[in-house]
Amino acid sequence: MLLSCFDFYLNYINPGEKVQVLQEKENEYQVVTGSLLIGNELNLPRVDREVRGNKIMDKLMAGTLEVGGITITSVTTLNSFRNENLNIKIKEGNSNNFVHFLSPQSIYSESFLIQLVFIDEKISKVILRAYSEIEEDGLTIAKRHRKWLITLLGEQLGIKNQIEFDWGVINPWVDMRSSQAEIHLTYF
Repeated sequence: MLLSCFDFYLNYINPGEKVQVLQEKENEYQVVTGSLLIGNELNLPRVDREVRGNKIMDKLMAGTLEVGGITITSVTTLNSFRNENLNIKIKEGNSNNFVHFLSPQSIYSESFLIQLVFIDEKISKVILRAYSEIEEDGLTIAKRHRKWLITLLGEQLGIKNQIEFDWGVINPWVDMRSSQAEIHLTYF
């Protein structure tokens, strides 16, 4: 913590990059930069004022999705879907079962085609694919997925290819050969 600031010199900034040191309160200073790369290079913690305290962000970081009036968490079971009158199709196998929503569902402001994978009646994975009325290539869909993740999780987490939490992992996935892109939420 910077207690007093009279003069400072930044060793790691390239010419033309801007950093501000602002006094927040008496004896509290804030270093401000418009670039995540500068912040990372200076080893500064990220504070996103627009996202901080966002309940939707907190829900996703806790592994919770709200879909069509149902809350999906790491303890969701297949029976919770069997007992609901939803617009879904259930495909059951020996130990693996799949739930497909028959129409796009809105999840935190974006429409997705959704598939749920259950192993031994317990949720294992949620597969999300951004929905559009027009056909989009995999790269365009992947960009929409990344923008959604950055909006909900903040830039520092949203840009990662594997985002780990106590409950599981979020993996944005893209296959350029097949032009497919998905977001996988895998529960431990």
